[in-house]
Amino acid sequence: RLEAGMLASKKMKQNEGVARIGVPALDVRLTGHGEYDARFVLAVRLAWLRFRDKPGWFHPGKVVIDFNLHQDGTISELAVRQNSTKTVQAYYCREALEGPAPFEKWTEAMRRRIGSDVRSCRFSFHYLLR
Repeated sequence: RLEAGMLASKKMKQNEGVARIGVPALDVRLTGHGEYDARFVLAVRLAWLRFRDKPGWFHPGKVVIDFNLHQDGTISELAVRQNSTKTVQAYYCREALEGPAPFEKWTEAMRRRIGSDVRSCRFSFHYLLR
């Protein structure tokens, strides 16, 4: 509470001792290959979370990366399409995709369903503050 005649300052508006850092999140658009996609996303997520203690991690924003995933588990044509974070955070996202590659090879059934040896993918990395 403010007493009469006092002006609220920045410090007065802060929640004392409360961490305002939320859980990082991924938004992934892959289709129809649930078990493979789940393992792929988990590998990327774990690689991304390894950067948590690095400088520049906790700034709000979003990084969107497009890339091609090949049947042999390699990735190519990785490109940052959107970045509302610091440059270093986009670097962490790129590394989370490039670091664990190559990923698992596709099964023959998966190759037949996809109808190609490559699939276009998009990951959105969300740095959230709560």
